This record gives sequence, structure tokens and C-alpha cells, in this order.
Amino acid sequence: MLHRAQLAILFQMDLSSIPFTSPLGKFLRLPLHILPKRAVVPVLQGELRGMKWIVGSSTHGCWLGTYERENQRLFASLVSANGTVYDIGANVGFYTLLAASRAKRVIAVEPLAENVVYLKRHLDMNGICNVEVWPVAVADQEGQEPFTAAGTGNRSQGKLGGEGSMVRTITLDRICEICGPPALVKIDVEGAEYRVLLGARKCFAAHRPIILMSTHSTSLHLACVTLLTDSGYDVQQVGNDGLLAR
Repeated sequence: MLHRAQLAILFQMDLSSIPFTSPLGKFLRLPLHILPKRAVVPVLQGELRGMKWIVGSSTHGCWLGTYERENQRLFASLVSANGTVYDIGANVGFYTLLAASRAKRVIAVEPLAENVVYLKRHLDMNGICNVEVWPVAVADQEGQEPFTAAGTGNRSQGKLGGEGSMVRTITLDRICEICGPPALVKIDVEGAEYRVLLGARKCFAAHRPIILMSTHSTSLHLACVTLLTDSGYDVQQVGNDGLLAR
């Protein structure tokens, strides 16, 4: 077991904000190495407190409850009880679980097979039945494209392009046609954000969902702001690289 004092320190910080390759990052994570990656633990605090989580599925901050604290609170405040949430780039399901505990329905979209396995296990372990998992990538056109997996520490990520395995791509407009309109769209797709927006213009124009998204470069950030503003959205900065559009 982790020493009580060590846990108290870990509670106070977001480990994901401290690079695991840095001396401080390595030191802070030392106590966590004794935990089996397959271990299932309750989330200790935050918006998912009490939910079951697989230790090795992602960063330790997820089960500690410190992962993206402010974003957790903001996202939870935006979820409508009677609405549908699209989680575009669901990864292993942190925000999917959060949305599912509050929304009527969740569409979780994640192309990386390893993440989909963890995502479905998290849903099953927590008895969640209002989530549909789509193992595809969202872009500005339908078809197939290479998807390159990458990751830091125990967090699996990926992005369209490169020399990775082929995945099916779909537009958000098409998902909207099949699943019905969203009230909230969360987008975190490691550099394909602008392409997601390009493929969502009909949905956004007709249904005006709230959009919460991460961008991954200055140029992408500016491009996304321009596209959303031109589409009639009021856009505000969230953290260092996030956008909230209403």
C-alpha cells in the first residue's frame, strides 16, 4: 500500500502535468510502481469519485482523481441531463464515464484498439449502459486512413497520418445523422481538431451544440477559433490549449 503521507502529496497535484521523464516526475511516481497495472481501484476524488478504474489503463492521475481537475469540473457543468454527449477521442473513457453519469446518452468515439478494450471494460465494471462505442476516427471525410499510435508513460494516444494501421474515418455530420444531435461535443484528437470541425458544419449549424475541445498547436488553435467564430459561435479560451464554444 502507498504510505498515507505519499498519497496526501499525490492528491494535491496533477501528475499528468509533470513529465514522467523529468527527475521530479520520476520521484513522485516511485510509490505508484508497486501497483499492478491490471489492478482495479476506486477513483479517489474528483468528478468520478468511487467509480472503478484500471490502474494501468492511463495516467495515475485518473484514479487519483487529480487528472485535469479544472477541466473535469467544467465538463461536468456543461453536461445536460436530458442530452446526448459526443466524446470524440474518448481514449480509455475518463470523460465518457463522467458524461455517462450525468447525460441521457453518450457516443464515445475512439479508433485505437487498445484504448477501446479499456474503454469497454471501464463501462462494464461500472455498470454503464447508456454509452455507444464507435471504434473509428473522426475527420473531414469518410473512408480509411493510417492511424499512428503513440504514448507517454502508460497513456496510449494516437493521431491520423504517418505509417500506422488503417482505420475507418467518419465525419461528425454523419454520426449526427445516425445518432441524432448532440447537446455537447468534447473533442481531443491529437492534432486533427480542425478536420473534425470541417466535417461537422451541418451539425453545428442545425443544432448548435456546446463544444469543448483541446488544440495541439498555436496554428491549429487559431484555425479552430476562426472556423468556430465564422460559424456563429462565441469562443473562449480554456486553460493553455482549450476552447469552449457556445
